[in-house]
Amino acid sequence: MNKNNLLTNIKINSNLFWSLTVIFLLTIIGGLYFSFTTENLLKVTVAEYKEEQRPANLEITLIKDSSCQECNNLDGVLHSIKQESIKITQEKILEYTEEEAKNLLTKYSIKTLPALLITGEINKSADLTKIWSSLGQSDDNTFILRYNFYPVKDLETNKIQGLTDIFLLSDLSCQECYDVKQHLAILSGFGLSLNQVTNTDTSSKLGQELIKKYQIKKVPTIVLTGNLNVFDSLKKTWGQVGTIETDGAYVFRDGLDKMKIIYKDLTSNKIITFASSTNK
Repeated sequence: MNKNNLLTNIKINSNLFWSLTVIFLLTIIGGLYFSFTTENLLKVTVAEYKEEQRPANLEITLIKDSSCQECNNLDGVLHSIKQESIKITQEKILEYTEEEAKNLLTKYSIKTLPALLITGEINKSADLTKIWSSLGQSDDNTFILRYNFYPVKDLETNKIQGLTDIFLLSDLSCQECYDVKQHLAILSGFGLSLNQVTNTDTSSKLGQELIKKYQIKKVPTIVLTGNLNVFDSLKKTWGQVGTIETDGAYVFRDGLDKMKIIYKDLTSNKIITFASSTNK
């Protein structure tokens, strides 16, 4: 091999060596960069996951009137909220006559008691946001309960709203008739909190008074009295099963036939049963 060829080969080998060296170094650098980037991404992802799973820090303020024994204490509402992924960092109860309570009632135009306000990370999760939108409103990063869980005290009239009494009217001679107490569970679904439950029979003085006053023709039945206009869903539904009297009482009537349950017709003195489609 002549001198020129030797020099040429040396030059080629030298270039190849340096090219391979550069490629090797770039590969190492690329690997290190990828490893570093992946590690950082994993750290970010883990951090985001941990943050997402972390309970929301919330502060609860309940404003009430201790003298209102009939008022809803909102224990059920608070229990439901506490079942969510939250951490209560502070929980305080204020009497509505306290200065702090007065300021909050005025600031958020709260008209009824008890009042519930929740501050903190109220929008940390979609589940929490859904709860707030279904029960009230979020204002100034504060949730205010707007849906009334009756009975409540109206701060403008100083009267209690949502107190309901119920008369359960039965006929003891009708052993086959449906159990009128079934209505209690149904009514609770409309948010009614019953103040007084009175059981009476058609043969009693009270029973006769109810029959005469409301022209009741079918028993068992119920008569609801009280401040019932506040229960919008009940008012809208009641026309399908009964009547709303001039004195505001709700009397269960047509629902007996629609529900196809056994009852007694007071006019014919017969027991109506839909099971056999015959009158007894």
